[in-house]
Amino acid sequence: EAYGPLAGLAALSDFRAPGHRYDGVRAELLARAGLVDEARAAYDAALAACGNDAERAHLAERRARVGRDASAR
Repeated sequence: EAYGPLAGLAALSDFRAPGHRYDGVRAELLARAGLVDEARAAYDAALAACGNDAERAHLAERRARVGRDASAR
């Protein structure tokens, strides 16, 4: 966080985890970097891999906000 979302993405590039968490974290960093299309695609991947209804709802809400949050900052 201290070095920005692109640094986080670089650190994440060599990491892999099963399930939806990797794509969810990647989506959040992409969104924070302003990479809207990439963030939405990563959220879609996270949603497809998520088996928990509460987490899926959270991911869907975050995906819906991508591109809108940037205008509020």
